[in-house]
Amino acid sequence: MTEEEKIGGAWEVYLYARDLLAKRMSYGMVAQSMLLIAFSTLAASRSRGDLFIAFFQLVVGGLGVIYSAYQYFMVRNINDHLNYIQEKYLASKDLVFADYLKYRPRQRFSREVRQSMIILVFLSGWVIMVAAAVLLTPA
Repeated sequence: MTEEEKIGGAWEVYLYARDLLAKRMSYGMVAQSMLLIAFSTLAASRSRGDLFIAFFQLVVGGLGVIYSAYQYFMVRNINDHLNYIQEKYLASKDLVFADYLKYRPRQRFSREVRQSMIILVFLSGWVIMVAAAVLLTPA
């Protein structure tokens, strides 16, 4: 296997990981939205003071917290793999890419911050909504 074929294989893995990250972020946002709609629907129907509805609202909120935490760590893991491939292999083997990284050092940081912040905002929102649901549960 030539050096060019090795670099091509690394590029394929890198592009696959970026594509996987984008798809998982999109899927995660859709899943978060569906959980949010379920939570809101249950909150709107709680005016009767039904403990059964309150229980399911807490379950949906708990699922939102768990899914947000899972999504956060999954995105961090894929970003770590992307950074490893990018910095340890591609930058040392592909001179054009190394020059690109030299002039775009903030790209990696801004990508990770954007993705992490979106998920952390969802996580914070879920914690606040679950806390409000607990406080508003009839005794």
